[in-house]
Amino acid sequence: GYDSALQFLLGSYILRLGGRAMGLTLIVAAVIGLVGFAFMTKSLRATIRTVRDFQRGNLGARIPISSSTEINQLAAAFNEMADTLVHHIEEIKTMDNLRRDLVANVSHDLRTPLASIHGYVETILMKGNTLTEEERLRYLSVILHSAEKLKKLVEELFELSKLEAKQTKPKVEPFSIAELVQDVAQKYQLLAEQHKLTIKTIFPRHLPLVTADIALIERVFQNLLDNALKYTPENGVITIQLEPTHNKVNVNVADTGYGIPPEDLPYVFERYHRGSPLSLENDHGAGLGLAIVKKILEVHGISISVFSKVQEGTSFSFNLPVEASLLR
Repeated sequence: GYDSALQFLLGSYILRLGGRAMGLTLIVAAVIGLVGFAFMTKSLRATIRTVRDFQRGNLGARIPISSSTEINQLAAAFNEMADTLVHHIEEIKTMDNLRRDLVANVSHDLRTPLASIHGYVETILMKGNTLTEEERLRYLSVILHSAEKLKKLVEELFELSKLEAKQTKPKVEPFSIAELVQDVAQKYQLLAEQHKLTIKTIFPRHLPLVTADIALIERVFQNLLDNALKYTPENGVITIQLEPTHNKVNVNVADTGYGIPPEDLPYVFERYHRGSPLSLENDHGAGLGLAIVKKILEVHGISISVFSKVQEGTSFSFNLPVEASLLR
């Protein structure tokens, strides 16, 4: 009986001791859990505050990252997303400003030929039979010139809008760049002579075929030559040079014109960039030619570079890929 009582008391003591230990363990676990939960919710609360700040318009709000927990991984993802959104917003603002400038400049360039057409037509109608035949022909010539200028501007705007909207898809095919250059140079020969300028073409006898949209590349040459004719004074020279490399043909269109000041050079491919003030008196275009050149080459995945010295001239360079079968 004595042994049974002793065993009962011992078992009861162990049970109480175990219960106390379990209770203490649960309390400690609860405290640790609460501390951990508080730490986690603190990071979560900070994350929520930052997201709400960003939502209210504070585009510079970012979540601080101090460790590699899941919450911080979420924070890093949010920060990256915020950076991307801000970048896109800035691009949209820039495009919106460019669009406003374009509308303003287009309105100005449209107004000039329209006013000229309106004025001379009105004069012809008002004066009627009192005009001499010579005056009538001169007025009609001015009207025709203004109408052609208006037509060209509208065509350039339409072409540029299609390129920017990626609606123009190049029809890539192999062709002879040498033949294209000779053809374009020949077409511009008479115009160059009228401006008292010389067009030279330089390339080796045997050039490989290149791959691109021949019609679009012809447009590139036309715009570059138009630009060179516009900004090169009398007795100047315009040179088109072709030089083969390992798997490309380098194209260089250079003139001995007024040149572009260094401060204007970074903006030469922007719409309505006017270039050197020295040449403004000859600038009757809408400033869209070089923008179209850049866009045409961009849809081909080709970049163009420009080098210029004031009073010495300007050169534009780009590479066309050699036809793939010739590389084997």
